[in-house]
Amino acid sequence: VMVYLPYDYDASTGSYNVLYLMHAASGSPKTYLNPEEATSFQNLLDNMIAAGTLEPLIVVAATYYPPEGFTAYLPLAEQVKVAAEFPRELVTDILPAVESVYRTYANTTDAVGLQAAREHRAVAGFSLGGTATWYVFLQQMAYFRWFLPISEASWDDGEGGIDGIWNSDLSAQVLYDAVQEQSFSKEDFRLYVATGTEDEAFEIATNQMISLLAYSDMFIPGENTSCSMMIDGTHTLSAVYTYMYHILPALFAPMSPF
Repeated sequence: VMVYLPYDYDASTGSYNVLYLMHAASGSPKTYLNPEEATSFQNLLDNMIAAGTLEPLIVVAATYYPPEGFTAYLPLAEQVKVAAEFPRELVTDILPAVESVYRTYANTTDAVGLQAAREHRAVAGFSLGGTATWYVFLQQMAYFRWFLPISEASWDDGEGGIDGIWNSDLSAQVLYDAVQEQSFSKEDFRLYVATGTEDEAFEIATNQMISLLAYSDMFIPGENTSCSMMIDGTHTLSAVYTYMYHILPALFAPMSPF
């Protein structure tokens, strides 16, 4: 992982909210955070915090790939496998490793302590990272309240397969059931979905949102669910940063409207 600390971190004594962020299939943590040369995302965070439009926070860029990465593009089934398995590693390995070192709202880094701080933890991802974000929603809501899947839909069909990517009604049912199966309700999460009209994932992402909104007792526009669609937005990092610019200030404010 790569970790971003706001400029005043060393001079302060307070606790920080944390955003965990996943890259696309062709990326790595250094896509967002690079200690050798500042990325556009680092500049975005710095300037938003300096301008007062974003509360200082910790950002953790993580990967679902093994340390050596992959040298070839993964077929769809393998993409699903790494995305679906990542949430377990995220909560059992990455969260304790990060939050035992940096000042977050977790008083302890066992499961009880990490879950108690879920209000102060968000997860986001782009493309395959967006799929991984959906899997975190499906599996690990106990650790996260805020979810931002960008330019991708949930693939899960409830039986370990990927039919949900083509059947939005099925994937919406699986997502609805997952909230209840994890003993949560409409009050316990905020979901921000973003894509662009020229994005290759536009159709599947918007179809899924339409299907989700059919479950009006759980996914409620303007209360716990939002979908941002950028005219002419493409499947690119520049579009991701536009979504982030507009959505990040809304994170970690449970009573604020969208």
